Amino acid sequence: MICCDFVAVQLSDANVPIFYTNRALCHLKLKQWQLALQDCRQALELDSSLVKAHFFAGQALLELKMYDEAIMSLMQGNMCYIFKCIF
Repeated sequence: MICCDFVAVQLSDANVPIFYTNRALCHLKLKQWQLALQDCRQALELDSSLVKAHFFAGQALLELKMYDEAIMSLMQGNMCYIFKCIF
């Protein structure tokens, strides 16, 4: 199984954070927790306000039993969501 975003990240400008979050979702669906986390971290390095990247990272961290980090990631995502909704 191949995800379109695997190819997109390789063929296009790798500075598009949405490609990484989309690929992270593919990794989550395939239960590839570490790869999902790597893509989330790459996306967040490009844009730290991406709610989806924080949420997916939190999911991967929960599966990796890294509970404290998961809580922090989910809380950061929640704060980004609230901030975007207010402003």
